[in-house]
Amino acid sequence: MKRAVAEYLEQGFRAIKFGWGVFGYDPDLDITLVQAARDEAGPRVTLMVDGGWYGVGYDNPFKPRPLKDWIKVARRLEERTSSGWRISVTPRT
Repeated sequence: MKRAVAEYLEQGFRAIKFGWGVFGYDPDLDITLVQAARDEAGPRVTLMVDGGWYGVGYDNPFKPRPLKDWIKVARRLEERTSSGWRISVTPRT
C-alpha cells in the first residue's frame, strides 16, 4: 500500500482513491491498508475509500459484507484519521 501511494505522489496526485482488489474481505485488513496509505501520504493528501465497489469481477462486482461491518469500518476510519477521509458505502440490497 505504501509503495502504491508513493507512486501516486511521485506522479503529482493530491487525492487518492482505494477500495478494490483485496478490500472487502476482512474489515481489520481494510483498516490496516488504509492506515498504511495515510501514513505514507501524510495529512495534506485526500484519501478516499470506496466501500461500494471493490470488484470481484464485472459480472459480480460486490463482496458480501453485513451492514454492521460497514459501520465498524467507517467508525474505525473516523477514529484513526483526519477529516480528509471520504467514504462511499452503497450496500447491496
